[in-house]
Amino acid sequence: MIEQTPVSAQNEPVAPVTPAAASPAPAAPVPTASVPSQPDAGVVAAPASPAAAPPVTPAADAPKWREDWRAAMAGGDDKFRDQLDRYASPEALAKAHAELQRKMSSGALKATLPENPTETDLAEYRKANAIPDKPDGYGIHAPQGVDLSDSDKKALGTFLADMHAANMPKAVVDKVQESYFKIRASEEQAAYNHAVDQTASYKAEIRTEYGRDYDRNVRLGNNQLVTDLGAEQAQAFAGLTLADGTKLGDNPLFVRYIVNHALQSADDGLLITSDGLNNRMDLATAYREAINLQFTDPKKYHSPEHQAQLMKLAAAKQRAA
Repeated sequence: MIEQTPVSAQNEPVAPVTPAAASPAPAAPVPTASVPSQPDAGVVAAPASPAAAPPVTPAADAPKWREDWRAAMAGGDDKFRDQLDRYASPEALAKAHAELQRKMSSGALKATLPENPTETDLAEYRKANAIPDKPDGYGIHAPQGVDLSDSDKKALGTFLADMHAANMPKAVVDKVQESYFKIRASEEQAAYNHAVDQTASYKAEIRTEYGRDYDRNVRLGNNQLVTDLGAEQAQAFAGLTLADGTKLGDNPLFVRYIVNHALQSADDGLLITSDGLNNRMDLATAYREAINLQFTDPKKYHSPEHQAQLMKLAAAKQRAA
């Protein structure tokens, strides 16, 4: 069914429509702090990465160590300050200290004696440094075959006493002794070689000087020395060792002296028997053997040299009678 509109409503006038006023411009938005939304339960948000700090560049002229580091360390100690002057930097000082500690730990460095040590200080120091309690604790270590005289032993005893007073370790003293005996042996060998050469030179000099009379003169000299001193003393006297290692009996000055003395004091018989004949023969035996030579060696017997010798023997025999 169609709804009927009341008549009164159709006949009422329609009111005019008033247009809406223009809307004003929207205001600028006001900034507000952003509130982070809460994460969902069970979800962990990753932390934000911090911004990297810019590198710090040191000043080019900034010193590594303070300039007065030596004075600061010395603290007014002048002696320590002088020691610090030997090090170019604290690093060098630290390295030296570390090396010192290493040596001390290894035993390479030993404690030193105080200025005025007590007996206890000395005993401990000597024990730590292998120093004997007494000088004879070093011992004398002569090589095998070396005979030490009383004078040698006395001198070495003085040496060991001096070494002990200076607190020298035994190993050092042993090495010094080894070196001493080595040098001594070398010097003795050199002296012996010189003496041998010099003796040969002396004998050659006298032999050249005496010529064919060398053997006769030597026999006369030896006989004269025995006559004056006796056989034992003569041998000891001629065997005296001179400063150069040669013997007195080989020295040309001594040989000339004793031979001249023998020639001046010898009688004709001694001179004759010493001249080419056995010096142990007496005059009568020498004459008899010279005569008998005519039977054993006629040629030599009739030689001018033997006839001259026979005449000398005959004259001497006649004077002796």
